[in-house]
Amino acid sequence: MDNGYLNHLVETIQSKTKLLARGGRTKTGISNPPDTDTLDISPITGIREYNPSEYTFRALAGTHLKVIDHMLAENSQFLPFDPPFMNQSSNSRWNNCR
Repeated sequence: MDNGYLNHLVETIQSKTKLLARGGRTKTGISNPPDTDTLDISPITGIREYNPSEYTFRALAGTHLKVIDHMLAENSQFLPFDPPFMNQSSNSRWNNCR
């Protein structure tokens, strides 16, 4: 993530009272509160840590769940829940999944 985007995030967060974090924009029909600005977190992606023997990982907020699912499948692992819109959604709802 570059400093320009990080500065944009900080400015946006400081200037708004209501923000809705959005990654892949897959659930706009489910969560679209009125008078709320959107904060695009799609550039904030990546797996920061993965320990298959401990069944733990840390992923950034915009990481698509299908990326996480693929990573886990390589070690015959899977998410212990069925997230809605699995093929489309990002990790914004499950920050730092562990």
